[in-house]
Amino acid sequence: MPTRDISAKNTLEDDLSDPPGVHSQRYTAQSTTLNDAVQGDPSATETVFHYLSSSNRDLRHIILSTLHDVEQAATWQALLPCLAVIVAPESWVDTGDSFLATWLRRKMLAAQRHPDAPGYNFERIERSLVEAFVLDESEGEARLKTAVLYDALAWQQMRYSAGYLLGMRGDLRAIPILEEMVESKTLKLSLWAIQALAALDDELCGPPLVAALARDRGELHHEAQHALGELGRKAEPALVVALEHPDSHIRWHAARALGQIGDDQAVDALAAGLYDDNQAVRWTSARVLANLEASAIPAILGVLCCHPITDPFRQAAYHALHSMPSRQTQAYLQPLLQVLNSPGASIAAPAVANRMLAEWGRR
Repeated sequence: MPTRDISAKNTLEDDLSDPPGVHSQRYTAQSTTLNDAVQGDPSATETVFHYLSSSNRDLRHIILSTLHDVEQAATWQALLPCLAVIVAPESWVDTGDSFLATWLRRKMLAAQRHPDAPGYNFERIERSLVEAFVLDESEGEARLKTAVLYDALAWQQMRYSAGYLLGMRGDLRAIPILEEMVESKTLKLSLWAIQALAALDDELCGPPLVAALARDRGELHHEAQHALGELGRKAEPALVVALEHPDSHIRWHAARALGQIGDDQAVDALAAGLYDDNQAVRWTSARVLANLEASAIPAILGVLCCHPITDPFRQAAYHALHSMPSRQTQAYLQPLLQVLNSPGASIAAPAVANRMLAEWGRR
């Protein structure tokens, strides 16, 4: 048996001081079948997974409604290991706590050996179980499931499944666990983490999503990029930090995402991107700054004053300033643009930028 962490908080004993609300059983026969499955009846277990796996929405609705009527923690405790099995059936260690998980593992391993044989749709089983754990129909049901998930955090094999579900339920206390999952060698766990972080929709989710973005260039990268986009302005602090990431591709993504957000709070960090050693980062930073227009001018003047004017930097700064659309802005910038476009830019541009920056401060 696994060793439990006795310091874990929010166990069933702590959280269930009040009993869950009482539900009427809408599907009595299915409720009996579910109880029999939890008790280890193979035929009942087969029926439960047939419902969870079915392409028939009515059948899935029946079993999900039956689960919403559950008043015993033991049922949710038996179902939770099934999600852990779905992640890695070959590495699951049978603890004897869940006949359902043991049965599901056997079916998944058989499907791996004989992929063409008819069987269950395990992706649909996963979606059904996640929906059952995440959606509540009463306060009592919510308390019951939350308590089961907190209790499961003390068990190593179910820690990540519980953390994922808590995140999907909007519990910010799942973030440290999701951060661990992002770094997992198991792709499924990392994708789960991204999904839950996106669902949490909090500024604290930005850093682990950036970490996921940096892990590869495949599915994980794509999902993290999408999640950061969905996070919007809440991702901005993490994206500003990512502008200094050692991977130029991540710096490019950060500059591009900040441009999509369109907030001028990141202008200083974006202006530093004009002298990045990667061309894609420089030009993306220039485009973003150009779109911010007047609010970006002091930051650009600042880096022109303080940073050596190399030719790549000069070109990026010129592009940022020259691409600002306002005629009034272009008229104001003409002296600097002329200098930046001249042979003596490396000497003259800092002086002109310094003068204009001083004037800007008096405006």
